[in-house]
Amino acid sequence: MLVYSNSCSFGYTNGPKAYPELIAKHLGARIINNGMHGSCNRRIIRTSLRDLLELRQTTDDHILALIGLTMLSRTEKWQPWLNQNHSDGDFASIRIDSSRFNWTNGLNTEHKDVWKYADKNLRNYYKEWLLLYDPEERVVELLADIVMFVKWAHANNIDCLVFNNMECLPIMDHAPFLNTFTSTLENCNNVIDLSKFSFKNYALSLVHIPYDFETYGNDGHPNQQAHVDFAEHLIVKYINV
Repeated sequence: MLVYSNSCSFGYTNGPKAYPELIAKHLGARIINNGMHGSCNRRIIRTSLRDLLELRQTTDDHILALIGLTMLSRTEKWQPWLNQNHSDGDFASIRIDSSRFNWTNGLNTEHKDVWKYADKNLRNYYKEWLLLYDPEERVVELLADIVMFVKWAHANNIDCLVFNNMECLPIMDHAPFLNTFTSTLENCNNVIDLSKFSFKNYALSLVHIPYDFETYGNDGHPNQQAHVDFAEHLIVKYINV
């Protein structure tokens, strides 16, 4: 058996003791964790699809894919000047110099001047992106990606579990352009309610203080015990069923 995981830093920050590794250990499975710090949702879905396509071509093992989504307000850009050496070409998330910016008051879109702390090659682009940011647009794109990903995984005999690591999605019950996507996912056992549940909120409900609280406040990374409890929650409620 193989456990594949992809996420932002919430799913791999703690290294061998992060929830994907804990789940793989419980299942007696090998682990491939391709999470990356600062990832946006588009990167998480795209690289998961590429990785799993390649894995399915090379192994007949039972695959469980854990897909941990991040906050809507993250984005990426093709950045050839970074000279990256990985399979995703020149895509890279737009990252902020956290040492120069106070994140304790909230996420990206709550700070319209956060663009000033991005890569100098991207500051003008990111400034305009933030000005035009709309969560409705991002939710539509994300739900469409999730529906396609889950259907593809099922067709290729890959078990998957998709959930929020950081924030819950805003509820837009009466948006006609979302109804088909939301109704499809409501009846899907592979997706944990994206408008009501997240790893971050689950950890906070158990009074697990983020280990980097002083830097990021309640949006910081879950501590070690939070990873242990979250892994157990996923195993009991969604995996061993």
